[in-house]
Amino acid sequence: LISHLNIMVRILQSRDPQYINEDHAILGLMPFFHAYGLSIGISTIINKQKILIFKKFEEDSFLKAIQDYKIKILAIVPPLAVFLEKTPKLSNYDLSCVERIYCGAAPLSKNTELAITKRLKNLRGIHQAYGLTEATLAVTVPDKNVLKFGSCGKVATYMSCKVRDPETRRSLNANQVGELCVKGPMVMMRYYNDQKATRESFTPDGWLKTGDLGYYDDEGFFYIVDRLKEL
Repeated sequence: LISHLNIMVRILQSRDPQYINEDHAILGLMPFFHAYGLSIGISTIINKQKILIFKKFEEDSFLKAIQDYKIKILAIVPPLAVFLEKTPKLSNYDLSCVERIYCGAAPLSKNTELAITKRLKNLRGIHQAYGLTEATLAVTVPDKNVLKFGSCGKVATYMSCKVRDPETRRSLNANQVGELCVKGPMVMMRYYNDQKATRESFTPDGWLKTGDLGYYDDEGFFYIVDRLKEL
C-alpha cells in the first residue's frame, strides 16, 4: 500500500532543479500502472512539462517523436537502451537533440552505455537510477554532473540506504557487497492483505529489505550487482 504521504514526498523529490525544465517535452513510454511510469506522469504535470503519451511502443513512432519534438531527455528501461544500441533505423532520424538518458528498472550494461554514447553524438551522459515500487520508485538517483559507468547514483533526497550482510545482519562499509535496505517517508505502508510478506520484508527496526545485492563506493555512489530474491 502506497500512501498519499509517499506520493507527496515523491513529488517534492521530483522538484530537484537538475531534472526540471518546463521547455522540455517528455516521452510517456512507461505504463502508468508501473511506479516508473506513474512517477513520470505525475512529475511532468507538477513541473508543467509536456508529456507525449504512446498507446503502444512502435519503433518508428518512438524515433520520430524524439526527432519531431526535439526530446532532450529520455527516460527509458534497458530493453529500449538495447534498441537504441542496435537498431539500424537510427540513421533514418535526426536524434542530435538527445542530451541525456535516464535508465531504470534493471541494470544497464557498460557495453550498451558505451555503444549508445558513440551513436548519439550530442549525448552528454547516460545515468542510471535505482528504485522499487515498495519505495515509491526512487532510492538512488544520478548526479548529472558526475558520470560513473555502472553506478545508479547516490541516495535520493528524503531517503536512507544501508548495505547489510544478509546472514549476519551486520551493516557493511564501503565496497562491501550486501543486501540494500532502505528507510524513509517514501517506503510503503505494507503489502495489501499479506501480513506475512510485510513482516518478512522489514527488519525489526523498520528498514525495508529490497532483496537486491549491491554496494557503495568511497564517494557514496551505489552499484547493483545481483538479486538476492525474486518476486
